[in-house]
Amino acid sequence: SMDMLSEIRRLREERDESTRLNQQITAYMESLEEAENAEEALLKENKLLRSENIRLKEENKNLKADVEATNAELKMQQEAVRLLQEVTKSNQKLEASLVSAKLELDESLSKKDQLQNQIFVLEKSNREMRQKYAE
Repeated sequence: SMDMLSEIRRLREERDESTRLNQQITAYMESLEEAENAEEALLKENKLLRSENIRLKEENKNLKADVEATNAELKMQQEAVRLLQEVTKSNQKLEASLVSAKLELDESLSKKDQLQNQIFVLEKSNREMRQKYAE
């Protein structure tokens, strides 16, 4: 009877120990599953971050190219402005030369008119004298 009781007690303790071990195994399995899920989530996030990084690098490359193109365009515009300023200066000089040349031409034409008038007067006077001497 005493052996039977101690046997029952021993079996109950083994059963309790077995239950405790089963609960521990279940808890470890759950922890493992949680860790695997966390790892999977991290891998997904890592994949997303990698593709985002690639996209950003590409965007950065495109932005750099845009900046370079814009800088090149600005340089061309600055060069065009500089050339336009040079052409404007040249035009102003030419206009001044033209005004000066026109004044000289007007002066020459005026002198020519005066000389023609003098010639006309002299020729008239010459004809009149010839007529007088011819008489």
